[in-house]
Parts: sequence; C-alpha cells; structure tokens
Amino acid sequence: MIKFEVLLDEIGHFGLAQIGIFLMLSYYRAFAAFHSLATVFIAYEPKFRCNVSGDLQEHLNLTKLEMIEEISPFDPLANQYSGCYYYPYTVENCSDVSSCINKTAPPIECNSGYHYDRSVFTETVISEFDLVCDDYYLNAIATSIYQVGNFIGSIVFGNFADRYGRKLTCVISFALALACSFGVVYSHTMSLYILFRGLTAVFAYGTAIGTYVYITEVVGVKQRAYVSVGYHIFYPMGYIFQSLIAYYWRDWHDLMLICTLVSVPLLFFCVIVPESPRWLFSTGRDEKGKKAVKLMARINGKKLDEDSWKKATTHEKLTPEKITDDRDDGKYTTLDLFKRPNMRRMTLNVMLQWFVMNLVFYGISLNTEALAGNLFVNNALSRKEDLLVRRIASREFRSSLLLTLPRSSRR
Repeated sequence: MIKFEVLLDEIGHFGLAQIGIFLMLSYYRAFAAFHSLATVFIAYEPKFRCNVSGDLQEHLNLTKLEMIEEISPFDPLANQYSGCYYYPYTVENCSDVSSCINKTAPPIECNSGYHYDRSVFTETVISEFDLVCDDYYLNAIATSIYQVGNFIGSIVFGNFADRYGRKLTCVISFALALACSFGVVYSHTMSLYILFRGLTAVFAYGTAIGTYVYITEVVGVKQRAYVSVGYHIFYPMGYIFQSLIAYYWRDWHDLMLICTLVSVPLLFFCVIVPESPRWLFSTGRDEKGKKAVKLMARINGKKLDEDSWKKATTHEKLTPEKITDDRDDGKYTTLDLFKRPNMRRMTLNVMLQWFVMNLVFYGISLNTEALAGNLFVNNALSRKEDLLVRRIASREFRSSLLLTLPRSSRR
C-alpha cells in the first residue's frame, strides 16, 4: 500500500497542481448557488389581481392602481387588496365607479386568469403557471422537492464516490445535473418544472460530494481547513453574480439559461483533472495513482525518485482480526454511521447542527424579497459577509474558525 501523505511531503502540500484543482472544482459552488437560491428570482411573486375587461378601466379612466383598489375587495388580515377575488362589474349603462362596480355583492373568484405587475420581472414561475390563490402551495412543494433531491443525492452519491471514485462521480453527476438544468429552462408545465428541479438537486449534490472530498484529499492536513473555507466562498460569489444576471435578464427562462451556460466549463474541469491519488491508492489502483502523482509533481516542479516511492510504500499485512476491526475491505454503507455508539452520537449531532444551520440559512435567504429596498441589491449584499469569511449562523459558519481551526480541535 502506498501512503499518499508521504508523497505529499515530496511533491508539496499545496502546490500549483493543488491550487489548480481547487480553483477548477470549487467552481461548482457557483452552480450550486444558481439553483439552491434561484427561487428568490425565478419564483418571485409579483403583485396581481383578477383579469377584468380592459374596457372597464378605459371606460372609468382609472390608473392600474386605482383599478386594483376599486375592483378588488380589501383583505384586512393581509392589509392589502385581494388578488384572488373581484367585485361584479358591467360597462353597460353605467357612468361612474358606483354604478359600474357592485361592491355590495359577494366577491367572485377569478375566472379569467390573473393580471400581474411585470415592472420587476417580465415572467416568473409564479406568473407563468399562475401559482397564486388556491395553487400557491405548488411553489412550496417545488422548493421542498428540491431539498428532497439534495437528501437523495447525498445518500446515493456518497456511496457512489467511495466505490467508483471522485472524478467519475463528478463527471457523471454534473453532466446529468447540467442536462436537468436545461430541462428546467425549457419547462413549460409545472409538473416538468418540479421534476427537473428535483433531479437537478439529486445530481448536483453528487457533484458537491465529489468535488469537496477531492479538494480536501489532495492537500496536506494543515491546508484542509483553508481549502474547505475557500471552497464555500465560491457560493456567495455565485449568488452575487446571479443577482447581476437577474438584473439584466428579467424572464426566468432566460435567467436560468444564462446561469446554466455559465456553469458548463465545470464539466470540462471535471474531465481534465486526474482521479484522486489518495482514493486510487486506498483502493489498490497503485499504477494509476502513481501516474496521477507524477503529473502533480511535474506541475509543482518537483521530482520523485525511487527512494520517494520506497519511503511511501508499506508492506503491512492485514490480519483477519484487523480487517474485521477496521473494516479495511472498504465496504462501508451509510448504516455504519449508526452502528457504534460514539459514531452514532457524532452523526446525530452533526445532523442536528446541519438541520438548524440550513433552517436559518434558507429561511433568511429565500425571503430577502420581503426586505425593504431593491431586490437585486439586497440579495447581493446579503452575501457580503460570506465573502469576508465572517458569516454567523449559516452554512458558512465554519469560516469564522479559519484562523483557529488549524491550531485547535474541531469541537
């Protein structure tokens, strides 16, 4: 067995090769930001009201705002005019609001579609599929399905990456994620939109596992904390960039198309990087591992002689007892996380922390449109703390430990 840690001492713990791999694979986090927080823009809910005859507005000489106030009943609970009902009206034999609009009659549910305010976005998922009033819940279902996709992807591709390698996981999962992302772009029914959003999450999370594990495996122990933080910094950068894209492309199809096209280079990056040497050595693929290490050494300007390989090679023989105790056969499953008391406690602890952080993170991020001010500026500024590596109570909380983690325990 060849120990990769020993070879890192020879080729460098964070040389040009590792920097290149880190930058290329961290690009995935931009794609993750494009999709996980896309609903802030693509599912933006504009102001709306029932579709009524344009003749009425023209006949009464009303502005759009005045039309809403006159034709729509006021909802005291929401403190706004209802967009789901309207008062009966007529344009025949009437001369003013009181004679044309019968406000004493019970309001009627919208039966001719809805009229949306398109001053912010020309088209969103909400306006295209009419996800308002009785169909409002479908937007929440779409968001939930996306998170379910993340859950499924984490289970499926975690085992897949351990068995078939980091590179293959990245290539297959991201190729499928891109295909599903294009599927989202060209979805013109709500069922297809939900389906492709969910599948995108499944395959994208596979890419997340492959890229994150890869970059932490090819650097030295002291550098792992730094590359972990650096990897996640690309997430807020991607989100800020998406805010800029959304500002110039106000149709949700165009917005997602641009975000998808911008993400395409990652597939090329996944193809050109070598397989993780650490994974190759740990699975007995020594020749392929040597080839990958030699490539990294050449890029780093280092040379490996026979003594280096001898020093890294161990001739330890595994006894049956050791195989049984340490499970060095490599056949692990997700269930192994819960079989031993200490591991079970740590797993449940991390799961709880991850749940709470995501609850806070998405609860705030997906509702920034409720803040006063410009939607695009608010969304861009909401990620500035991430770029400064000073976020608190979010999934980037680990960045606040950047200076202390290498010198202290994880706890």
